[in-house]
Amino acid sequence: MLRKSLGTSIAILNIDEFIIIICAQAGYEVAIRDIEQRFVDGGMSNIKKNLGRSVEKKKITQDDMDSILGRINPTLDLKVAASNVDLVVEVVRAGRYGRKTGKGVCDYTKR
Repeated sequence: MLRKSLGTSIAILNIDEFIIIICAQAGYEVAIRDIEQRFVDGGMSNIKKNLGRSVEKKKITQDDMDSILGRINPTLDLKVAASNVDLVVEVVRAGRYGRKTGKGVCDYTKR
């Protein structure tokens, strides 16, 4: 049985939001992580806004949106975001977080 799980994101950036939506829409459980709650909240707000537009345009239903959001698991804990995942997508702007965090997602994933 293939378990579908994805860990994504050191920083929830605009492009990353679309990666998150597409993966969750495809049925993947998606863990997202950022360094501050305000960034996580902002990213989730943008994701909800984008999905809401899709509902308004009748591209997806409200039930679809709720299901997609249910597969997105935001956290501040890198170990939680990177554990038990099959694939990691790490999106980092080099000047903002990249070189300063010390450890990347791959330091916490199962090998």
